[in-house]
Amino acid sequence: MLILLFAVSVIFIKPEFLSGIPEVLVFNGFMIESKFNENDFGLVTPFYILVLIIIFSLLTYAIFGKPKTRKVMPWNNGVSDFDGYTSFSYSSGIRLILKRILKTGNKKSGMETVDIFWFAMIKIARGFRNGARYIGYRIMNSSISYYMVYMIIAFIIIIIIVSL
Repeated sequence: MLILLFAVSVIFIKPEFLSGIPEVLVFNGFMIESKFNENDFGLVTPFYILVLIIIFSLLTYAIFGKPKTRKVMPWNNGVSDFDGYTSFSYSSGIRLILKRILKTGNKKSGMETVDIFWFAMIKIARGFRNGARYIGYRIMNSSISYYMVYMIIAFIIIIIIVSL
């Protein structure tokens, strides 16, 4: 629906923003211009984008064909009754998938779970803290020029992060 609305969006645009470039087969009324004073700021051709999406979809279908699927019998913990699943059957697949990540194990006091995500996050935070402490006490403490280089690098990194 959104793609169709995008394709017919030229109907809802004011006529002064519609144009075309017949030299490259974009006929008048099929291109939306974004003007700033007398200069063009940007051009969009919704109908041609829709046509390209259709062409590339058909081309992909012609080259690769219909997706191949296969059917398998559902696994219900070895029980032949497939009408209903037990709660263990529902959770068994995800438990097997998360077995390595959650690192569950039986202890004398009960089941113990190690959350590997928090373990990794704490390790990364400690490494970052130690690196920042090293930079602060060893490098930046010795010269103002090192501190200026650090500030420039930090500024560039912040600009890169914000631009993402």
